[in-house]
Amino acid sequence: MNKRILAAAILGMASMASAVAGEILVSDFSGAQVVVNMNAVGAPAGDFTYAGIDFSNTSSGSGSPGWRNLTQYNLGYTDNAGISDITLNLNNVYTKVGLDLYIDASYAVSFFNGNALVGSLIKQVTGSAFAGWEYAGGISRIEIKELSGDNYMVGGFNDVRMEATSTVPEPASLALLGLGLAGFALSRRRKA
Repeated sequence: MNKRILAAAILGMASMASAVAGEILVSDFSGAQVVVNMNAVGAPAGDFTYAGIDFSNTSSGSGSPGWRNLTQYNLGYTDNAGISDITLNLNNVYTKVGLDLYIDASYAVSFFNGNALVGSLIKQVTGSAFAGWEYAGGISRIEIKELSGDNYMVGGFNDVRMEATSTVPEPASLALLGLGLAGFALSRRRKA
């Protein structure tokens, strides 16, 4: 009997230690989220910081370096070069991060904790799409790469969403842990 309780405790601890990770939707964010809307941002010539996020690109299309604000046309905020390779350094760590993508194209959106890749999505955008990821260990950077090879007005994004949530163990995991610890204590007491 004690071996079963100990096994249940180990299982409970393992489930508590496993990090939450995976794709999320806009509806997965709570009222505690921060939304950075790009509508009021101009068109800087190079890297810039807005609302605590550092924006940079290494795009290499036929356009000039810099950025275009196309939010008034519902196309989001984009680089000016034409082929997207955009980085958003969040300057903080969040457990839930996402953004709206615009301009019909294929995108790879990657989420990082420091230099460690924690998740990646491929999105085929027609009109608009949301790309979001949750990782309990934290996300500090987003990279957007346009994959279709189109060199005309690509890379639109807007409404960067960020939320820091604390990871609370599930009640079942806590119960298993408690049972296991009680069983462990009982087994130690019997041996003494």
